[in-house]
Amino acid sequence: MAVTFHSDRDGAEETARQVADAGRRAIVQKLDVADEGSVVGLFQTVNDRLGPPSVLVNSAGSMGASGTEVVDP
Repeated sequence: MAVTFHSDRDGAEETARQVADAGRRAIVQKLDVADEGSVVGLFQTVNDRLGPPSVLVNSAGSMGASGTEVVDP
């Protein structure tokens, strides 16, 4: 499992620890979904260290200048 974070490294590391305690492998990597290189780097790391991903859960978003969520149709 890959656990990503933007600013809460401690929370991501705690999640990875819980995954490891359950007997599974986990890696932690900083991710900025607004930076294409960051996303590409994440997938390269996942492929190299864990194999091809089979499930992706996206819980990230970005906010516009007005504080409203930006949704790409």
